[in-house]
Amino acid sequence: MGGHEPDAQPHVWAGAPHIASLTPTGQQLTREGVLEEFLRDLLRPIIEQWLQENLAGLVRRVVQEETARRKRVSNDGPQDESFARMVALLALRRRGR
Repeated sequence: MGGHEPDAQPHVWAGAPHIASLTPTGQQLTREGVLEEFLRDLLRPIIEQWLQENLAGLVRRVVQEETARRKRVSNDGPQDESFARMVALLALRRRGR
């Protein structure tokens, strides 16, 4: 009739045989695949620009926050003492009360 048979795979873009072809990796393009590739190509330069403008500051802030957190933890008490020594110190402190 119209020359088009119903597609056995409804997700394949049967209406555009030049588009519904194989990708370089051998996968058949689907509507979803075409949309994903289009969006990826559209967003890549936008994301790259955002990263160039913001990544250094973001990393700097995260490093500062982690450094401050570790400093707070290290100020809470010695971190390198053995378990037995810590138990002994706790026992001595209790006696001192």
